[in-house]
Amino acid sequence: MNKFEVMASYIRASELLVSAAPAGPGRDAWIDHALDVAVRLSSYVSTQRDEDERDLMEAAILHAVLEDTTVTPEQIEAATNARVRLWVETITEPKAIPPKDQWLVKQRMYAAVPAYPDLLLIKL
Repeated sequence: MNKFEVMASYIRASELLVSAAPAGPGRDAWIDHALDVAVRLSSYVSTQRDEDERDLMEAAILHAVLEDTTVTPEQIEAATNARVRLWVETITEPKAIPPKDQWLVKQRMYAAVPAYPDLLLIKL
C-alpha cells in the first residue's frame, strides 16, 4: 500500500464524517474532535503505513458517527472496509442506553482489547 492509497482512504473516511456531521452550532467542534483523535493517534502509529494502521486511523476518524449521526454500519463499511466497521461498532456506545447499562458497553469494548489492543487508544 503506497502513501497515496493511504491518503485516499483517509479522505473517504473524512468525507463520510463531514457529510454526516450533525447540523447546528456544534458541528465544527464535532468534526474537529474526530479529526483531533486521529491526529493524536497518528503520533502513536508507526510510519509503515500498513493496513492495520490505515484501518485504525479510519476507525479513529469515524469513531463517533454511529453514536451521533444516522450513519449506518453498512455505510461505514462501504466507505472503508469490514474491519473498520467492526472496530467502530466495537467502540460505539449505543444510542439511548440507560445509564445503569453503560458498564455493558465498556465491558464489550474492553473484552475486545486482547484481539484489537489499539482500539483502546481511540477511546482514551
